[in-house]
Formats: sequence, C-alpha cells, structure tokens
Amino acid sequence: MTQDNSSPFAYSPSDELILVVDDDPTQSLIIQSMLENRGFDVLVADNGADAIAAFQQHNPSIILLDAIMPGLDGFETCRQINALEHDSQTAILMFTALNDDKSVDMAFKAGAVDFITKPVCWSVLIARIGYLLKQKANVKHIRRIEERLRHSQKMEAVSNIANNITHNFNNILGSIAGYTDLLIDLKPEDKSDKSAHYLQQIKKSTQRANTLVSQMRVFTNIAITHLETLKPSALLDDTLSILQPTLPGSIKLIKQIEQHLPAIKADPLQFQQMLSNLLLNASQAMSGTGNITITLRQFQQDSFICSYCFHQISGDYIELSITDTGTGIKANTLKKIFDPYYSSKPFGEAVGMGLPIVQGIVHESGGHIMVESVPDQGAEFKIVFPVTEEPSEP
Repeated sequence: MTQDNSSPFAYSPSDELILVVDDDPTQSLIIQSMLENRGFDVLVADNGADAIAAFQQHNPSIILLDAIMPGLDGFETCRQINALEHDSQTAILMFTALNDDKSVDMAFKAGAVDFITKPVCWSVLIARIGYLLKQKANVKHIRRIEERLRHSQKMEAVSNIANNITHNFNNILGSIAGYTDLLIDLKPEDKSDKSAHYLQQIKKSTQRANTLVSQMRVFTNIAITHLETLKPSALLDDTLSILQPTLPGSIKLIKQIEQHLPAIKADPLQFQQMLSNLLLNASQAMSGTGNITITLRQFQQDSFICSYCFHQISGDYIELSITDTGTGIKANTLKKIFDPYYSSKPFGEAVGMGLPIVQGIVHESGGHIMVESVPDQGAEFKIVFPVTEEPSEP
C-alpha cells in the first residue's frame, strides 16, 4: 500500500495502531499477521473489557471489533468506548457472522463507523481500513486549517492593538527621554545632589520601556528585522556568552554544539532575545534548579509539523533545541502556549509575552518551531532555521 506523503491526506501504516478484538485466537492471528505484513502496528484483545483498557492506554487509530463475544459483547464494548470522555478519533469497524439488518443497525447505533460480515474478504477489509485512515487524515487536516485560521484572527487582533500602542507609546517615550536628557545636561555634576541620580533612573526605565515596545512590534508589520547570513555555531556561542551569566548558579547548562554547520539567515539581536526567553522559561519551569541542554545540529527530515503554524515542513534545516528537566507542560496547555491572550502563570506573575515573541522571531527568520513535553519530565523546544547557500558574513 504505497502512500503519497506529499498529500496532506496521506497516512503511513507505521504511524497507525490497529486494535483487533476477537475471542477466536485463530481469527485474531490471521488478521494480525495480515496487517503487520502491510506495515501496521497491531494490538490484540480477546474480550471487551481488555479492549476498553487497551483503547484507554494506547488510543488506536482503528478498532476491528467482533460483535459476538462471551461476556461483554462487541455492541456493548463499542457503546462503552464511545461513552468515554476522550479526544480520540478512533474509528470502530465491527465484523460478525451475523448478516441481518438488525445487527447492522445495532452496530451503527453503538457508534461503529463500518460493518463487515464473516467470512471476511481480506481485500475488502484492507480497502475499508485504508478509506477510514484517509478520512481520519482528512479530518485532522481540516482541524489544523480551522485552528490556523482562528489563531491568525487572534494574531491579527493583537497586531492591530500592538500597532496602536507602540505608535502612541513611542511618542510619549520620546518626549520623556528627550526632556530627561535635557535635564541631565543642565544639571551640574554634584554627587550630593540626588536629583541627578533620579534622572538616570528615569532614563534607565525609559530604555526598559523601549525594549518592551520592541517586543510588541514583533506582532505588527512595523517590526524591524535585520537578517544577516551567519554561522549558527558562532552565533549561538556569542549569544550564550552573554546569557549564561544571567542564569542562576544552581542551573547546569549543557552545550552540544556541532561546528562547521551551513549558514542560516537571522537577526543577531532577535536571536538573542528568542534564546533569552526560552532560557527564562526553562529556568522558571525548574524553579531555578536543574539542567538545560542546548543542542545545535544539522537536521534533515522528510516531514514534520510546526507546532505554531501547523505547516508540514521538509528539507534541510539547522536545528536548535532547548531541553529542560522541569515540570513539563500539560497537554491542554501545550495547545495554547503561543497564544498571546493565554498565560499558565497566576495573575500578576506573568513576565511578558515570551513564547508568542519567540514564535514571531522564528517565523520572521523563515524558521519553524516544534514543542514536545511530558508532564513532570521536562520540555523540549526545537527551533529549525532553513539552510542558506549565501556566504556567511565575517
């Protein structure tokens, strides 16, 4: 069964798990062997209770469920699986020696999406499985498009707000900074005069406010990005030399940096800001104690999905990964981490728009981001930048 991986609706058998539920061990073995020979991963259960347990633990793509079994029959097993609260897209295909309208009606009412009678025609079964998997891929693709559209609308709203704020805020900051500089120039150098010290504090606060405005500009079309062709290992080494001293001494930074990598295009200042936000997140996730591993390597893969834009990406990239040993990110939170309206921190404890800023910088550079996390085991952020053939700047 050859699949076209360029299609958004394609599937790979090796990525799909099928649960076979039949009290007849011979029948189960035949189906299992047939599916495994075609590249599918297969689980087998011989009763309804084990089938429900396997579904909850493994979340298979398809369940091939015998209707007539001792104890919990297939119809009731199907009903109980569909009654469970889950975010699964598992399709249940029932098969049985019964060949009457009542049995077919019972199967569909229980929640099955298809029904095959015994003796099973293997070519028909394989065709039905292929159809169901393509339908599943279709639904997943549509959901990604819908999610991308919703997120795009949110980001457009944020962009409009940020644009108005930065424009007006910049005018105010310009006045404050200008008058502060005038007062500093007018003040004589008198160490006993505290007003000079106060003016310097005003100037520093204005500079910090300007930094915040620069972050907000990432969400607007007026963000200033100066992309340069750079050697990624040198860029990372230079950035870490600035950022590493800012980490708590209780955090161990482990660096795995490949040298002599192809060049990438990036803005050095925005790269520093991106890495600073990721290191700050990792540090906070570990409550100031633990290990952060930074890896830089060349990365080539046929296909992967960006965690922000959901585009299917393939090609030659430079991968920067930041892995921590913190508390990890819960599955329901993982879907929202790039949403500027969302924060997992209690009210008053959030320190900015860290991850939305990160994704903005990454995509502005033509890159993509992937996030993987297991609760209580840490998180890994993978940033990929496309390789460029242009010579790097000295």
